[in-house]
Amino acid sequence: MAIHTSIDEHLEEKSSSLFFYGKPFKDEASGSLESDESQDGGPEINLNYSIETGLEEHLTLQKKKKNNKLSSACSKIIDPRRRKVNLIVTSIVLLGFILIVAISATVSNKKMQNKSSSISAASSIQDERDGVTSRGEGGGAGNGYFPTQNIGVYPNNDEPLPPFSVLDPVQDLERYGYDRPTSSSPNARLDPLREQSKGRRALPTNSWYQNMLRLDVDQDPTKNHRVYTVPYILDAAGDFPGLRAHSTRLDATPSQVILQIDEPYALTLGARTDTIKENNNNAAAALLLDKGYSVHEATELGLTLHWGSYMKSTLTRGAPYVTMIYNMADPPATSMGLLPTMHWELDTSELPIVDGTRTVDCQSEPVFTVEREIELAFHNSGQRWLVFFSRPVQLQCNNEQGSPTILQVLKDDDDYDENPLLVVRGAVIVSSFSTGDDDEVFSESYANQLRAHATVYPGQSTAVTQSFDEENNQARISFNWDPQSMNIRNVNGVDQMISRSSVDGSGSDAGNDMIMFALPHHQEILSGDTNTVMPNLCTISLLGPVCLTTGSVWNMYEDLPTVGLQAPRHPDPKYVPVLAEALLEDIRYQIPDNFQRGAADTYFSGKTIARLARILLITEELKDLCEDISNNREYEEACDGLELPSNNEIDDALNQLRETVTVWTYEEDPPIEIFDNESDDYNTGDGDEDEEEESRSNDNNIFDEGATEDVVGLLTCSNPTECTSQILNNMARGHSCGDRILYLMDVLSKTEVDACRQVAVDEYPEECGFCRPDV
Repeated sequence: MAIHTSIDEHLEEKSSSLFFYGKPFKDEASGSLESDESQDGGPEINLNYSIETGLEEHLTLQKKKKNNKLSSACSKIIDPRRRKVNLIVTSIVLLGFILIVAISATVSNKKMQNKSSSISAASSIQDERDGVTSRGEGGGAGNGYFPTQNIGVYPNNDEPLPPFSVLDPVQDLERYGYDRPTSSSPNARLDPLREQSKGRRALPTNSWYQNMLRLDVDQDPTKNHRVYTVPYILDAAGDFPGLRAHSTRLDATPSQVILQIDEPYALTLGARTDTIKENNNNAAAALLLDKGYSVHEATELGLTLHWGSYMKSTLTRGAPYVTMIYNMADPPATSMGLLPTMHWELDTSELPIVDGTRTVDCQSEPVFTVEREIELAFHNSGQRWLVFFSRPVQLQCNNEQGSPTILQVLKDDDDYDENPLLVVRGAVIVSSFSTGDDDEVFSESYANQLRAHATVYPGQSTAVTQSFDEENNQARISFNWDPQSMNIRNVNGVDQMISRSSVDGSGSDAGNDMIMFALPHHQEILSGDTNTVMPNLCTISLLGPVCLTTGSVWNMYEDLPTVGLQAPRHPDPKYVPVLAEALLEDIRYQIPDNFQRGAADTYFSGKTIARLARILLITEELKDLCEDISNNREYEEACDGLELPSNNEIDDALNQLRETVTVWTYEEDPPIEIFDNESDDYNTGDGDEDEEEESRSNDNNIFDEGATEDVVGLLTCSNPTECTSQILNNMARGHSCGDRILYLMDVLSKTEVDACRQVAVDEYPEECGFCRPDV
C-alpha cells in the first residue's frame, strides 16, 4: 500500500449526501480541534483529525485488542492540513438558562422581514409546492422571531431588537453543520413555509397551532390535527377539503374543567363539487384538491393554510369568525366544477334569513341571491350561524328534512373573471359568560357586532412587537392583526383585497374596526385610547371569560417589576431549618461529567447549571440572613445552632459551576458542537441512553415525533463500532479517516486494502486521499 501526502490546498465541499459540512484536515496546528476524552469500548472521536497522532492512537488501541490490521506505513504519514477553528464567543453566561439564550441567539443573522399587508389575486394563493427544496436540505442560522423595541418612547415604528450575534455558526464560527436526513425533516406540506424562511427564520416548534403542522404528506387530516382558536376548535377533518369549526362549551367539576364539542354541529367551510347535480366528479375532485393543506405562513399570532391554488385561510387565536378566501378563477378548480361550500350535518329548525330582510324555503327556492349575509338556526344544537360574503352571490341550497344543510356558491363566469376573489366568513352566535344575561338580548347584541365588523379580518402577516419606556420602566406589547378588508379594488389591472392598514386609507369602510376576543390578562392592560373592550359581550373559554375587543392593533402596557436574584421578602422563620437541612445535601450536587465537558446539548445541560446556580443563591441568602439577625428574634431563634454548608463546600460548588459554564469558551480544547441546520439549534457529540430519550422530547425535534433513530444515534453515539452502518456513513466526513477504515475492517470484515480503497477512492478521496491502496 502506497501512502500519498499531497492534498489540495483548499478542500471542496462534498455532495449533500454527506451530512457534516466544514473543512477538516487543514494543518494549522493552532486551529486543530481534538478531543482527549476516551470513548468507552471504542476509538476516540476527533472531529478535526490529526492523521499522524490519530492513527498512532488507533494502532495503540488495536494492539491492546490484539487486532493490528492497519499497516505501519499509515503511522508515517505527514500531517495534512487541518481546519483552523476560531471560537468567537462574545460573553460568558452566568446562569444556565442565560447560556441557552446566548448560544441559540447566535443563529440570528437577519432582521424580521417586512411583509406587505395586501393580498394579491390568484397568484398570491398559488401553491408553491413545485420546485421547492427536498427533505433534509437544511437551513442555516437565524430566527425571525426575535422581539422588537423602540428607539425613544413608543415611536410609531417598532424596530427589531439586535441579536447577541449575527454570525453564522457554520460559515463564520466554523461549527460543524449537520443537515438532517430526509426522514427527520419536516414533510412536504411545510415546503412553502420553508421556502419563505430562507431568510433564516426558524420553523415554529412549540406554537399554539403545532398540531396543525404535524399532518404528514400522505395523510388526510384527522380530528387530532386541530387547534383551539378561542372560541372555536378548528380542524380540517370534514367530508371535503376545508376548515371545520366546532363551537365549544365547558363542563366543570370540582376537580377539572373540560372543553367539549359536539362534532355533528360543526360548520365545514371549504370546497366540493355540485351536490344537487348528480355527477361522478367528486372522486376526481378529491384527487385534484387534497383534503390536506400546505403551510404558507406561520407567525406568533396566526397560521396560513392553502388548499391547492383555490382556497386559503389564516387561523388566528381570538377570531370570532372562520374565514376562507377563494380564487374563483382558478383553472383546475373551475374545470372540475369545485364550488365554495358550507356544510352542517344538521337540518335547519327554521327558514334561513337572507340579508336580514326575508326568509327562503330551499325546497321551493333552491337557488337565490344573497347580497351580504345569511342566518341559519339548527335543530338539536340550538345554534345560530351567520355567514358573510364579500360580494353578492348566487347560493344553491340543499336542505331536506332530516338531512345535512349544504350551501354552495354558484359561479358566475362573467363576474368572477373580472373579480376572482371571494371571501366567506362564518360565525356562530355564542352564549354569554354571565348567567344573569338575557339570552335573547345578548344574542341580538352579539349578532349586531358580528354584522358591523364582518368586513375586516386578520391577514397572514400578523406580528407581535415589544417596546420599552425606560424612563417610566414600562413595556408596550403590540399585536398587529394585519387587518384586511373584504372589499376589493383594482390595482394595475389586478384585483386585490384592501389592506385596512394601508397608508392611503383607501378602505371604504375605514370606520369599522376589526373585532377579536381578548383573554382576561389582555383586557387588564389594553389601552383604552386605541382599543375598546366590550364587557357586556363576553363568552366562555378554557382560559377564562373572553370579551369582544375592537382595534386592528392591540397596544398593551405593563409596568416592569424590578428583577433580582433574591425574593423581596425572606422565607418564614419556621422553614429556615428545613431549608438548611436540604442545602447540606444539595450543595454537593454534581453536574454530570459529560455536561461538564460540554459534550451534551445546551438545553438539558443548561437546566443542570441553573439548578446548581439556584442552590448557591439560596445558600447565600440563608447565610446572609443568619448573619444579620440582630433585630429579629424569630430569625435569631431559627438560626441558633443551625448547620449550613461550609465555605469549602460552597467554593467547590462555585468552581464546578464556573467550569461548566465557561467550558463553551475554551479555545484550546473546546467541546464538540454540531449545528442543526434544520432547527437552527446546537447539539453536541456525546451522551447516554437517558439523554437520547431526552433529545427526542426536545421542542426543536418535534417534527415526525422527534429526531429519528439515525439522528439521535449520530448525536449521541460514543462508540463508532456500535453505530449502525447508516449512521457511520453519515458521520464519516466529520470524523477521522482512520475511524471509518477501522469500522469497515472490524464490523464489516473488509480487508485492509478493500477498506482503504473504499474510504480513500470511493467515498472521500479529497479528505482521505493520503491513504491509497496499491493496485
